[in-house]
Amino acid sequence: MDDALRRRTRAPRGHPARDAAEAASPAGKWWTYVPAALAASAWLLRAPGERGSRSRWTGAGAVMLAGAVATALNPTFDVVLPQPPAPPGHRSRNKPVFPSGHAFGPGAVALTTAYVATREGIARPGTAAAAAAAVPLATAGGRVLVEKHWASDVLGGYLAALSLAAACAALYEVVREGWEEQEDT
Repeated sequence: MDDALRRRTRAPRGHPARDAAEAASPAGKWWTYVPAALAASAWLLRAPGERGSRSRWTGAGAVMLAGAVATALNPTFDVVLPQPPAPPGHRSRNKPVFPSGHAFGPGAVALTTAYVATREGIARPGTAAAAAAAVPLATAGGRVLVEKHWASDVLGGYLAALSLAAACAALYEVVREGWEEQEDT
């Protein structure tokens, strides 16, 4: 199925879509999504409402945690998970490609940010969820076009991002609830 989709979506060399996908490639690397997590955390702390509250600090921490854990897990996945042969766009057929780090890291940061922003009353749920869901497609979709990832790699990265974001959101809720209980007593 991956190969059939690859044949239908690959962009030939010199095609504007391929050039754009190559130019956007750094967007999925840790050195772009970790600063994005820092910026999102700062935005959460400065957004209108309860600026600087314990809850906001907890949310900012959850977003940073998503970026840090994704950065640590990417090389771990390369070693621990069984890897398919790399798509033809890679120089080495043995390069680890599953799950797509271009979908995983940015997706985890975006989904965690969307959750926290919604819970803090900063963003509307539908808008935040749609924007966050689009991030992994934007950062990793081009990797399919240039044959650096299989579509299943991107799907795996997206599901891993969803899992990590859920864990960060759960931690945010537990800590947030603990702060609220302390304030009530």
